[in-house]
Amino acid sequence: ATYAAGVRQGPYVERFADGAPALAGSYAADQRDGAWTTYRRDGSVALRASYRAGLLDGPWLELDAAGRERVRGQHQA
Repeated sequence: ATYAAGVRQGPYVERFADGAPALAGSYAADQRDGAWTTYRRDGSVALRASYRAGLLDGPWLELDAAGRERVRGQHQA
């Protein structure tokens, strides 16, 4: 994300020490917005969730290490 007047805006990626992505999403007006993905160290997806104005909003999906659905839910902001 880029910062303008201390406010995060745009694509954001957190990385593990080896450079692999740990968390990816976007900020709008310093709040999570849109699709966010959490990764495991092996690169597999652990969680997919949607945010609006910093709050969980919409579907989310937790996956096991093999990529199979563990839990699915729906949030409304």
